[in-house]
Amino acid sequence: MIETAGRFFRCVCGRGAANSMNQPPLGYVVFDLDGTLLRSNSFHLWLVFLISDMASPLRIRDRIALLGYIASRAVKFIDHGTLKRLTMTLPGALSSLSAQQFAERYLRPRLSNSCVRELRLHLARGKEVQVILATAAPRCYSDAIAKCLGIAIVVATDFDDNGTFREMLRMKKAEAVRKIATSAPITYAYTDHRDDLELLKLAAIKILVNPTPANLNAIQRALAEEIQILQD
Repeated sequence: MIETAGRFFRCVCGRGAANSMNQPPLGYVVFDLDGTLLRSNSFHLWLVFLISDMASPLRIRDRIALLGYIASRAVKFIDHGTLKRLTMTLPGALSSLSAQQFAERYLRPRLSNSCVRELRLHLARGKEVQVILATAAPRCYSDAIAKCLGIAIVVATDFDDNGTFREMLRMKKAEAVRKIATSAPITYAYTDHRDDLELLKLAAIKILVNPTPANLNAIQRALAEEIQILQD
């Protein structure tokens, strides 16, 4: 269900955003993960999986180390990005097999029904549309859930060829998407959060998925443009 909220927001009731025009434009379609395609925080779920699940690839001593990192984050001794980087450097944490198990058991059941419907409408157009999953989540399980959803292009947090940690937040995410989308315009961007303001600016059609009042107000103030809202 798409609904209106404020003077910059267009009402397209009873139809998905991907069906809101007779002939939607071709090009790239970008989906955020946490809070958008997924109704939960994937990184928090991944921490639970790594620490407590029988399928965790971590050894006991590395699970204890991870608990120490989480405690350091809880008392704000380290920031969220540092916690993510330290977790990703633990031996075995980036195992592709465990990432697939995590995606299937922890992420797939928490997908947003309305957002997945939108995704399928775009994917149904085949080669006319290229879908990008753009997320600050670690690449290991971002690739896994993208594969489950039929998304071929992924922008995610990872280490580059030089071993430098690159967290795909805000401008970094938008810039990475812009570098990919060179052969056609970015026609749609789906997100839930004001952190993706720069990403929204790249898209012709801007869609907020289940936004909180704070995120909605922040984006409304920043963008004097038409925005659609998608609610589950």
